[in-house]
Amino acid sequence: MTSQGAGISAAGPIWHQFIARTMENQPIEEFLPPDPIEVSKIMLDGSYVMEKDNPAETPIIIGSEEILNNTVKSEIIPPAVSKEIHSILYYVDKNNPRGEIPSNPSADLQFKNWEWAVQANNFINF
Repeated sequence: MTSQGAGISAAGPIWHQFIARTMENQPIEEFLPPDPIEVSKIMLDGSYVMEKDNPAETPIIIGSEEILNNTVKSEIIPPAVSKEIHSILYYVDKNNPRGEIPSNPSADLQFKNWEWAVQANNFINF
């Protein structure tokens, strides 16, 4: 055993010896790679940051000079974008992974446990 403990330093060589002896007289098998699966859903496509428009936060700016001249012009600022990080259970229904994003992810009994861990460590500044 090493100073790091009995983890991989003990189990790895034992496992290798077992598999090597078990497989030494077995034929080598070739497997066809599966067809790629195209998914355009957060978490399943490798992305984990969701961007949301916040239309309620879209202010309308009216310049004071235009008000004084009675030629009111308004400029609409594009919607603010917020970025959110959540656990996979926020976006994916484990019973239908490719389906719609769950409307009530907290219905999954594990959601609070997973979400708590993500939010407790969500210190990324965008």
